Amino acid sequence: MRPTAQSRRFRGQATIEYILILAIAFVIVLIGIGLYGYLVDSGQELQNSQLRLYWSQQARPFIIEDSHYYKADHRFYLGIRSLAGEELNISGLMLNNTPLSLYQYDSTQTDDLGLSLCTHIDCTAFACACSVRMRPSTAISLVSQQYSSPEELCGSNQQDGKLILLITYNRPNDLGVNYTQTSLVPLPFTCQ
Repeated sequence: MRPTAQSRRFRGQATIEYILILAIAFVIVLIGIGLYGYLVDSGQELQNSQLRLYWSQQARPFIIEDSHYYKADHRFYLGIRSLAGEELNISGLMLNNTPLSLYQYDSTQTDDLGLSLCTHIDCTAFACACSVRMRPSTAISLVSQQYSSPEELCGSNQQDGKLILLITYNRPNDLGVNYTQTSLVPLPFTCQ
């Protein structure tokens, strides 16, 4: 039996309907993938904003007002403010369990460093011999030694990162007793 014109037209119509259904399903899948990517990015941004909120308002006795990593010179720049009602001395700073040399930031210096506050050797051999004096409610800008490579911290496209921050400090009247401000909340930073 030979196919009639009507049966050929019916098969052609069925083929077109099948292709249309596949195209609609494909568009729905693409929309779903796009929404998933958007939600993942939104969730990551929400988490970073929560971390920034913690470190800029809730951490005690020091808050971090600014934290960024310059890829060009491999250094962290931190804006730290004391919220304590008394004078405190920062005696050490560690990022991801790595003690760092600290410098008081001075933009008039050619290398943007300034006064050396302590060295990596001080922190390794002598449990940090920094003496960064923080009067009540004062802020200071600190620069770290060269730290890691930009690829490790920032990746090729990543603009944000997170590290565990540990600040060792003491009170001038406590005669050598050190305290530690640490948190399970990572410190977010921007890569520049």
